[in-house]
Amino acid sequence: MLLAAFNLVAQGVIELPQAINSVSLNAARAVGLTNVGALVRGQRADIAVVRMGDDRLPHVETLFRGGEQVFSCRTPEAVGAAAW
Repeated sequence: MLLAAFNLVAQGVIELPQAINSVSLNAARAVGLTNVGALVRGQRADIAVVRMGDDRLPHVETLFRGGEQVFSCRTPEAVGAAAW
């Protein structure tokens, strides 16, 4: 679904915020989830940090679940020791 969102933006169909809503908020609501899908006070803070790779595909670099980092493919060398 993430790739679909970026494809919609690349094709000029919609802007990035609307594309991300289509695969997060709208998807969550479609299956009856009300505490996820948007960055809103009182909801669970699940966030994916994504970058476009040289292969023109979105790559998830870091994941946060409930406000806590649960995954990162970035190394201290990649971001600088102070930022890590």
